[in-house]
Amino acid sequence: MTVRLIGSVYADGATALGDGDDGDTFTFESAYEPFQGSNNRNLSPNGLTNIIINSDSTDPCDVRIDAQNSGRCFVITNGEVVTIEYLSMINGNGNGGDGGGVYVWLSDVLLNHFIIRDCKATNWGGGIMVGNYASAELFNGLIHGNQASQSVSKYGGGICVYLNSTMVVDSCTVAGNSHNVNGFGGGIACYGNGDVTSKNSIYWGNTANSGKQIYIYSGPDSLVLDYCCYSNDTGDVYNNGTFTVTNSSITTNPLFVTGTNGDYYLSETASKQGSDSPCLDAGSASAVSLGLDDFTTRTDSVCDVDTVNIGYHYSPPTSEPTSAYFKCVLRCTHSYVMPEPQSGEIIIWNDRGDGQGDTWLLVKDYCKGITTKIKLTQVT
Repeated sequence: MTVRLIGSVYADGATALGDGDDGDTFTFESAYEPFQGSNNRNLSPNGLTNIIINSDSTDPCDVRIDAQNSGRCFVITNGEVVTIEYLSMINGNGNGGDGGGVYVWLSDVLLNHFIIRDCKATNWGGGIMVGNYASAELFNGLIHGNQASQSVSKYGGGICVYLNSTMVVDSCTVAGNSHNVNGFGGGIACYGNGDVTSKNSIYWGNTANSGKQIYIYSGPDSLVLDYCCYSNDTGDVYNNGTFTVTNSSITTNPLFVTGTNGDYYLSETASKQGSDSPCLDAGSASAVSLGLDDFTTRTDSVCDVDTVNIGYHYSPPTSEPTSAYFKCVLRCTHSYVMPEPQSGEIIIWNDRGDGQGDTWLLVKDYCKGITTKIKLTQVT
């Protein structure tokens, strides 16, 4: 097994994968991100199996595979077995086809600690499509801002599980995805004997013509929610197959709030928000047993303890020293301006988003992949 470094050794992902062997690890280095250009999109294992594609950071926000709307991020189609972890996959485009961010066909994929956002497909699965006897396991993922759009009926703005395929979704948040014209399943869709088991996950704020959160096409299709949070208002769930809800799944608003790395933290009074999310301590097991005790759903970056919180867990900032040359970002209320970082960013951040919490200075060093967090003031 060889670790192939993308950035310092290989110039791009395609060159590294083309030089690889079965069992290799391909590591995108945070000092060289974002990874863009024709050799950093439509990335394929080229028949390699049992490989790992990851980053050198435990925070997927630190390393972006940016397809720049000119292709998919990953294409896995040749019976491969692939693990992808600690990466953000953004701005993917199926270019008239399926799976805007990640396209999986007749292969097996494990996605850990990941983000898929702002991707689009013409047909099936704006964020990820899994089809033709494929399987996927998704753990601690954030799938948001993706869309599928077509003038004829297609499926899955965020996720589509299709054609005798299976998916396990654990500790994920699927939110803010859409299927536009005459589309079905804004969050997730099962079609053609698609089978999904989901645990400790959130489906909220997605939109579609039918089945805004969840769409189950017909008899052979099935979806199980276990310790999940999902919207069940009119039009949110379409079920013409098998839809099973077990073990204290909830249909109450998860109360998302904006924090350092995005808009899908959970409201918590201990973090100086006004109320507690119903997703707190509502999961299936302890955070330690799931390996999420070093990750957080809180805007003050305190890690999860006791019973796991439902939904995606962000990587908290570190407190290591950092270097000096940065661009600035001002983050306030519920909006922010984010220029493309060069060596890093300085963020001024209020942890409640309404001016009534603590104010923090965060210095993010993209060269070293570390973040320093300093409390500036206490607002009462």
